[in-house]
Amino acid sequence: MYPSVPIVQWGKRGQGPWQASQKEEQRIIGGESCRVGSRPYQVALLWNGHIYCGGSLIHPKWVLTAGHCHKRIRQVQVHLGDYNLRANEPTEQRRRVLNFYVHPDYNVKPHDNDFMLLELNEPAQLNSYVKTISLPTSCPVPGSQCTVSGWGTIRSPQSKEWQMPPGVNQL
Repeated sequence: MYPSVPIVQWGKRGQGPWQASQKEEQRIIGGESCRVGSRPYQVALLWNGHIYCGGSLIHPKWVLTAGHCHKRIRQVQVHLGDYNLRANEPTEQRRRVLNFYVHPDYNVKPHDNDFMLLELNEPAQLNSYVKTISLPTSCPVPGSQCTVSGWGTIRSPQSKEWQMPPGVNQL
C-alpha cells in the first residue's frame, strides 16, 4: 500500500502557511522516492535535457500527458523506463513525438480539458521497466485517495532543504 496525501490548495500571494510565488495554484507537498522500476508506465518528456512534462504510457505507441505541454512538443525527447534523469540507464528507451493531439476543448486559462495524446515515432518495447498503465473502468468517488508520481520536488520551495531528487517520486 502506498501512502497518499490530498492535493494542497495554495491561496493567493501572501496568504496561507506558505506564500504562493505566483497566482493561485495547486501543489502537491510531501512524498518519497519510488523504487527503481516501480512506475513502469511513467514517462518523462525532456526538452534540452531538462524535465519539461511527465506522462503515462497508455499503449506501446501512445502517451497521455497534459495539454499545456504542447508548446515545445516537437522538440522533446520521450524517456521510457527511466528512473534517474541525470544518468543513462540500461532500462531506458528514448523516442520522439510523431504526432500530437490536444483535446479540442482545451481552455488555457482555467486549464479545462488539459490533456493531450502523443503518438511515438516507434512503439515502446514492453518489459519489466516499461509497461502501459492500467486505466480504471469507472470514475473514482470524489474524496478518494490517489497516488501521484513524477519527477519533481518533495518539499515546499520555501524549505531550506528544497532539492530536485534525481529519481521518480510518489505521493
